[in-house]
Amino acid sequence: MNELIHNLGIDWKLLIAQIVNFAILFFLLKKFLIKPILGLLEKRREKIEKSLKDAERIEKELARIKEKREEILRNANQRVEEMLKEARNMADARKTEILEETRKETARLLEDAKRAIEKEKAKLIDEARADLADLVILATEKVVRERLDEEKDRELVREVLTNVGRE
Repeated sequence: MNELIHNLGIDWKLLIAQIVNFAILFFLLKKFLIKPILGLLEKRREKIEKSLKDAERIEKELARIKEKREEILRNANQRVEEMLKEARNMADARKTEILEETRKETARLLEDAKRAIEKEKAKLIDEARADLADLVILATEKVVRERLDEEKDRELVREVLTNVGRE
């Protein structure tokens, strides 16, 4: 085997020196290069993990805020609908009230007009009776050709007016 190693061109001393050099180089690389790189990679992994957790937390918070906003909008829409319904009810009540007031006012005006017409009618009847009384007196004077005294005139007028009122 010694010969085989020699035929292959392997020198034991050189092989041991290379193994020692490789072990030293591996130790140095591990201590000064691999550990810092692994440390940086670990820090980066932790940072990425933290960022993912933060992103997940932010996403949950955003979903919660979105849900709350939708709830607020639903409540606002519901309140607006209630306010509109209340306004409609108030408008209907006011409309009914105004219509009732208008009916009452119309009835009052109609009643006032009827009273005014009755007064005017009574006034016209009184005037007609007075004119009729004058005509009766004139006709009576012409028929009798003499003027009766005032007391008899009044009595005659009352009698005629009483008779005219009955007819």
